[in-house]
Amino acid sequence: WDLETQLSNALEQGDLVLAYQPKLALPDLEIAGCEALMRWNRPDAGNVPPEIFIDLAEMTGQIDPLTRFAFHRAFRQLGEWPKFLGPIGVAVNVTPSIVCNPDLVDAIQAAASSCSVGLERLTVEVTENALMSDRERSHRVLSRLRELGVRVSIDDFGTGHSSLAYFKQIPADELKIDKSFVMNMMADESDARIVEQVIALGHAFGLKVVAEGVETAEVAARLAAIGCDCVQGFHFAKPLAPRDFPAWA
Repeated sequence: WDLETQLSNALEQGDLVLAYQPKLALPDLEIAGCEALMRWNRPDAGNVPPEIFIDLAEMTGQIDPLTRFAFHRAFRQLGEWPKFLGPIGVAVNVTPSIVCNPDLVDAIQAAASSCSVGLERLTVEVTENALMSDRERSHRVLSRLRELGVRVSIDDFGTGHSSLAYFKQIPADELKIDKSFVMNMMADESDARIVEQVIALGHAFGLKVVAEGVETAEVAARLAAIGCDCVQGFHFAKPLAPRDFPAWA
């Protein structure tokens, strides 16, 4: 109850912020974009894990204003970063209830327009399970976004419940391999084979493939050798405050 009450005021008080984790293209490690990750720092109790307050927002009906804030702040940040970063893109995660809501399209268009940033610089990340919660509605929403130039990424791929029969119909541009496979691929050959096959599957459907959870140079080198397109993880950078991202770049 205490968290729910404070969450409703966190946006107005500025306690919710976005951090940005770089995404790098293989094999040259050029900056391909970043993922916006929401953080909540309670003045009286410190950081609240995202898996707790995002689920809380979803259960209490507060996820819509949080999502609108995330899109508007991410677009605004793209416009504020120095020009030497170039036209990099930003990825924003959406929850199951949001990806099925047709109002998502209007919210994204409004945020992009108010910040004078092109929609082609946005990627919407959605998990397999979120897609499966309401196939028809999520398919319509994501298809509309892609028509407008927004990219769609399937997050945490390999841990959800989508079938291959449905996978071929998903309106997407990118797969993100779940970090649970990537982090152990040097020690567990089964994980390495899963990663390799997901890369092959994604490429067979014309999708770019991103590996999350890259924590060593050895993992990055192996991913490059087997044709992965992009990587992100603590080996390169933890999620960065907006002011720190240009300096890191």
